Amino acid sequence: MYVDTHVKNNSDVIQKSDRSSIKHSKLQTTENIEMDKHHDYEEVEVKKGRIESPQTKDSLTRVKCILWIMAVVIIFIFAILIYLTVILYQRKIPNTMSAFTVNTPYSYRSHNGTSKLTFAKTIYQYGQDFDMATGTFTCSIPGIYHFSVTMVRKGPLKMNSTIHCKIHRRKYKEDDISIIRIADTDCRSVSQTFVTYLDIRDTVYLGTCHDEDTYIHLEWWSSFTGFLLHPNKT
Repeated sequence: MYVDTHVKNNSDVIQKSDRSSIKHSKLQTTENIEMDKHHDYEEVEVKKGRIESPQTKDSLTRVKCILWIMAVVIIFIFAILIYLTVILYQRKIPNTMSAFTVNTPYSYRSHNGTSKLTFAKTIYQYGQDFDMATGTFTCSIPGIYHFSVTMVRKGPLKMNSTIHCKIHRRKYKEDDISIIRIADTDCRSVSQTFVTYLDIRDTVYLGTCHDEDTYIHLEWWSSFTGFLLHPNKT
């Protein structure tokens, strides 16, 4: 009786084990089938182009990098072209401005055989037409110019004391000189303005002063100004 019960129990255990093994086997088989289906589905989708393979992703990444580099290069080249275009455009625009204002009389001495009044301080200058070393304005843009001179004496007024200079306009390679006299007798200051037409390399300067020490007798705010009114377009 004991033996039969033991055998029966062993038989039940074996049957349970077999059922468990069969169940596990079926479950594993089901998982394998599902994995195979999923794998097959991915392969089909990859072939259809719906899912990217790792190789495709790497290729797309490289393509994107190349496109970004090309875009940066194109933008850089475009910026250089714009910069060069602006420079060329500016060079084509003719210069139509020339102006200067100087003060503080500095010296009165000869430059190439001509005595000229020079100044020590530049208040304003557009371009390089006025030479501080020689006190000479040299025309670089033909046109109509305006010039003005203000001379202020130092110290108290004295009877019959006069300070005078002349504005010289000299044509390039010509001897004729147009002169405007600037003189004061009873006033401490005097001003003179004139308008004239200048060609390229014509010069304007202050000279023919009454003595070599003229600059010493002038206040520092004595000034000389010139600017282009209207350029010659022809």
